[in-house]
This record gives sequence, structure tokens and C-alpha cells, in this order.
Amino acid sequence: MKSAVSSPSAQAAFVNWLNLFPLDSKVTSVDELSDGLVLAKILEDMDGSFTADELNQNASTWLEKKANLEIVFRNLDKYTCQDPDSDLDWLSRSYKPKEIAHSPDTDALCEALAVFVCVAMAGPNRQRYIGAIQAKLGPKYQSELATVFRVKQNQLERLNAEEQQASKSRDRELELEEEAARLRAEVEAVKNRYADVLTRLERLNLSYGDLKEDNDKLRSEIEESRKHTSGNTEGIIAKLEERLRESEEIISRQESQIEEENLAKMRLNSELAQLRKQTENLTVLQDQVHELKQTNQELSKKANAAERYKQKLESQHGIENELKNLQYELDEARKDQGGYQTLKAQVEAQSTSIGAYRRMQEETELHLNELRTQKNQFAELLASKTQELDRVTAQSALYERMIEEQREQITSNGVVRRSRSPSPEPTSAKARDDSAMVSMKLEVSKLKAENAMLLNGRGFTATNDQLRSDLEHSKRNATELTQMLHELRAQHVASTHTLEGLMNNMTSEDTEAYRELYRSQMQAQKELEEEKRRSRKMEAELRDANRELLQLRTDYKVVTNDSIDAVQELKKTHELVSQSLQGDLESLRKDYERLEVEVKERRQQVMDNLLKSEGLREQNEKLRERASRIVDAAAQEEANASNPAANQKLDDTNKKYERLKAASQSLKEQLQKADQERYDLQRRLRTMEQGGAYAALKAANDQTIKNLQRENAMISTAWYDLTSRLQSNHVVLQRRQDTPKTWIGKSRQMVNNATPRR
Repeated sequence: MKSAVSSPSAQAAFVNWLNLFPLDSKVTSVDELSDGLVLAKILEDMDGSFTADELNQNASTWLEKKANLEIVFRNLDKYTCQDPDSDLDWLSRSYKPKEIAHSPDTDALCEALAVFVCVAMAGPNRQRYIGAIQAKLGPKYQSELATVFRVKQNQLERLNAEEQQASKSRDRELELEEEAARLRAEVEAVKNRYADVLTRLERLNLSYGDLKEDNDKLRSEIEESRKHTSGNTEGIIAKLEERLRESEEIISRQESQIEEENLAKMRLNSELAQLRKQTENLTVLQDQVHELKQTNQELSKKANAAERYKQKLESQHGIENELKNLQYELDEARKDQGGYQTLKAQVEAQSTSIGAYRRMQEETELHLNELRTQKNQFAELLASKTQELDRVTAQSALYERMIEEQREQITSNGVVRRSRSPSPEPTSAKARDDSAMVSMKLEVSKLKAENAMLLNGRGFTATNDQLRSDLEHSKRNATELTQMLHELRAQHVASTHTLEGLMNNMTSEDTEAYRELYRSQMQAQKELEEEKRRSRKMEAELRDANRELLQLRTDYKVVTNDSIDAVQELKKTHELVSQSLQGDLESLRKDYERLEVEVKERRQQVMDNLLKSEGLREQNEKLRERASRIVDAAAQEEANASNPAANQKLDDTNKKYERLKAASQSLKEQLQKADQERYDLQRRLRTMEQGGAYAALKAANDQTIKNLQRENAMISTAWYDLTSRLQSNHVVLQRRQDTPKTWIGKSRQMVNNATPRR
């Protein structure tokens, strides 16, 4: 499947856009760009510092075309990365130039053209190129180019979103420290690479100068040899020319290496500038971390002060009324716990009611299925009657044509008889003709009456109206039963939560046993649902296998039997397969309706849990305000702690405060439990609505982990390569004692090693 960048319409838009540039010849297809000459002309128009003369103008082999494309892509990256603050630096990450140059097929060339379009629309000369597109291209091509630009922008947003998503799940301080360490390592690595590049550049410059001097010397030697030698001069000249060509090749290679090193130097300079900016940002972030640490220390001091205030609660006197009220509330809560058996009985009664309503719903569904079956039967009957009516109509038309033919035949026969010879018995012949005409007219009138009766009174209108009314009544009953089931399920969920809360607050042996029994029941229900799903899946597979087996048997019978029997067998098989598929479709429709009802119920439960969590949160805030008032009262009445009776009373008050604190903690746990249930319901709702969203998220996380592992491996390999290179450079820099140090000595050694002695 082609992407939006390489579709046929996008290729046509690319071709028309390329023809807007000053090219030597018009471009007819994207495949003509494989030699890199057209792309070089476009880059030369965009970047004035680049010239297309560097390319091989007569590139015919794959290697020459690859070299041209590499030169074009290298200069394109240089153009996009020369300004770190521009909007083009991300384009170098959006495509793979080496792969495109290695295999320049249509899709790869379309990817490269998409990058060129983005450079033209987002570069410094965007006004000129956008104006040319709007003035010289049609709306169709303009929309295609805009689509290509949006695809690249979406790719950039997706890359940024992935980076942000990867950074969200991490601790901020650890992330800042890791970012600082990474930036320091990158700065050191860039410095090392920069020093390595400078060293290699100096060595290449020295080698280039030496080779150039050797080339001049060889040219002078050739001239002298041409002047002073004779006899075997041609062989010597050929050897010297061969040596000269080799030197020129070495010089050209060195020049290309120098150019590559210059490009690498420019790229490293841009990276160094970016790293410096990131280092500045890192300094700001370190300051923020320092401020956060100071804030944390201040908060710790405040927490210690609050702890000291708690220790001074022994001198409290003004909170007795508040604690009495709280004690009254706790007593009321203990009284409410006594209604556990009543709630249990209510839950059992509600379970029985839910079972009854489920059975009622099943009966209603069976009734609906019967109505659907009757509807299908009436539809089949209507179709058969319609076919019969069509057949009778066709037969009536056939009879009318036959009557017309008989009339024409009778008329022609009568004319023929009268024209040939007079009959000896005209009266009897005329009587026979009249009787035949009368019988024919009677038959025609009878057929016309039957046809009119079939056309005007088919007799199905009342039946169809009755079926429609029954169907509407069944739909209303199904809606009412669904609403009733929703209410019962909501009551059941509320009763279940209440029962769980009571069981959590009670610690008797009966409660523990009932709790264990409840957990085992829930586990058994889950296992039962899983077994039902497996059973449905196996039944579907069995039906598919039976259909395939029936089809194979039918094919075998068709091959072995006659043509008429084979057609009848095929017809029966197709009817059976159609009925089976119709049954599967009906079961799938029922499952869909059931899932739709469950989704609606889940949504309603989510809303109810949200409201409940808000109420619990408000109650918790009220308790916190009470505790803060208690602390303030303790601070104000600290001076009255000298009375022993007051101290005893304050000890009792402190115990009551501890009980209040325990009640607040229990309420907080209930709030957390409600939030967790709300989160679970939201997750299940998203899973039911989105289908494979969790699987897609897991796949994306696995892919991110794989990418990070691959990047770590690449970093380790690059570090090992850098260490090996530094060691090799260190060995090269240690010169031997017998190596000539002057230019004359090095030239003499090179000539002596290259020229054999005679």
C-alpha cells in the first residue's frame, strides 16, 4: 500500500512542481531523478552557495548515480543545519539519505522530494516558491503538495510527542540530572570528535601539500627526462605518467576527504552551538532544582513545627464539645454497623429480584426472537407472493401476445380463404370461426379479471401493518426492560459496595468466612465467564469447520454427479450456508446489543463514582478543617497546662483525637478506594470503546524500549570506536627516530621508495 507521499497523485504533483524550476529539460516521471542531476539543479536554485558542477554529468552506472545523490543529500543537510534556530533542522531526521542513495526507487525518491518541498515551503525563500505554486499549478496539485507538507509536519509532531511521552513518566529531578550528565557527555564527545577532526584535517592538509609538491617535482622530472634522455624515454615517460595519475587520484581522494571533514566540522560546530544552548538551559534547570530543594527544606521545617504543635496537645481545653460531637458521630456509626444482617438480607433479596428480572429479560428476548422469526416468515411469504404475482403477470402478458397472434392468424386465414376459392359450406365455417372467437374472448376476459384482482388486491397490507405494530410494541418492551435492568444493576452495585465497606470495618470470624466465600464466588464467576467465552469461540470455529466441510462435500458431489443434480445440490448447500451465516450474524448482533448496554451502564457507574468521590473528598476536607481548628486552639491555650486535672482531661481528649484521626484515615482510605474503582471503570470503559488501544500502547512501549536498547548499544560501540581511534592517533603521533622531519627528506624518501634503482 502506497503512502500519501508516494501515491500516483502525489507523483504527478511532484513532476509538475519540478517543471517550475529552470531545468535543462522537462521531467516526465519521478524515476528520472535517480541520477541526482535534477535534484542538484533544484538545490542550486534554493542554495546559492551550491553548484551542480560538482556532480558527474554523464552518470550511467549505479555507483556514479549513488555518488551524485550522496553529494546532493550532503549539501541539502548542510543547508538545513546551517542555522540551528531555523525551522529546517528537523528535516535531517525525517528521512534516510544513505538508504535513498543506495536504492533510489520510486518511493525513496518521493520521500526525498517531500523533503525538498518542505525546504521550499519553510525555508528563507518560501514566499517566492509558494507564490509560484499558487500562480502556475492547479488546485489539485496545490492540495497534493499541501498534503505532503502536512504529512511531514505530522511526522515532526509525532516525534516530539514520543519524546514528550517518554519524558512524562520519569522523575523530574532524576530527569534533570540525567539530562545534565548526558549533555556533559555529549559536550565531551563533541570536543573529542572536534579535536579528532582537526587532527585529521591537519594531517590531510600536510599530506595534500606533500603530494602537491611531489606532483610538481614529478612533472619537473618528466620534463627533464624528456629533454635529456633518449632511447627508452617512452617507457620512462609512461611510468612517470602512470605515477602522476596515481598521485592525482590520491590528491582527488584527499580533496574529497577534506571536503567531508569540512562538512563534518560545520555539522559539529552546529551541534556544539546547540549543546551550548542546552548547557545554558541546564544551568537554569539546576538553579530551579536548587530552589526546589530549598523549598523542600522549608516545608520540612514547617512539618517539624506542626509535629511539635501536635506534642503540645496536652494543654488543650477548648475542644471538648467538638470531641463530644465526634464521639456521638462514632457511636452512630457503630449503631449503623449493626444493620449488617439487614443489608445482607436486602442484598440477597435484590439478587433474587435481579435473577427474576434476568429471566424476564431472557423470556422477552425469546419473544423478540419469535417475532423476528415470524417477521422473516411473513417477509418470505410476501416475497413468494410477489414472485407469483410477477409470474402471473408475465403469463398474462404471454397470453395477450398469443391472443394477438391468434387474431392476426385468424384474420389472415379468413382473408386467404375468401381470396382463393369460395367454400361450398360458408355458413358452417363462419359458425366455427365465431365460436372460436367467442371462446378466445371469454378466456381473455377471465385472464384480465385475474390480473386486475392480483394487481389491485394483494392482501398483504393488513398483515404488514400488524407486523409493524407488533415490532414497535416489542421495541418499547425491550427499552423498558433495559431501563429496569440498569436500575437493578445500579442498586446491586451500591449494595455490594456497602456490604464490602461493612465487611472491611468488621473483624469477626463470620465476617472473614463470608468475605472468603464472597471472593471465591467472584473468582468462580470470572472463570465461568472465561469458559463461556471459550465455548462461544469454539462453537464459532466448529460452525466454520462444518460450513467448510459441507462446501467440500458439495464440491465432491458436483464433480461426481450430473449437471442438474449438481445445480440442485449447490443450491441446497448455498441455502444451508446462508442460513448458518445468518444465524451467526444474528448472534453477533445480540452480542453487540448486549455490549452496548454494558457500555452505557459502565458510563453511568463512572459518573456515580465521580459524584461519590467528590462527596467523600468534601467530607475529608471538613475533617481536615476540624483538625486544623484543634491545632490552633491547642496553640492558643498552651499556657493553661499547669492543672493536673486539666492534664488528665487533656489525655482523654488526646485519645479522642487519636480516634478521630483513625476515623479520618478510614475515610481517606474509602476515598482512595473510590478513586481506584473510578480509575478501573474508566480503564475498562476505554478498553471496551477503543478495542485494541491497550495492546497498541503496550506495543508502542515495547518499541520504545527496543529503540532505547539499540541506542545504548550504538553509544557503547561509538565510545569504543572513539577510544580505539584516540589510541591509534596517539601511536601515529609517536614518530620514529629514523623518520625524516624536513620536507626535503620526506620527498627524497618518497621518491626513493617509489622509483626502482637501475
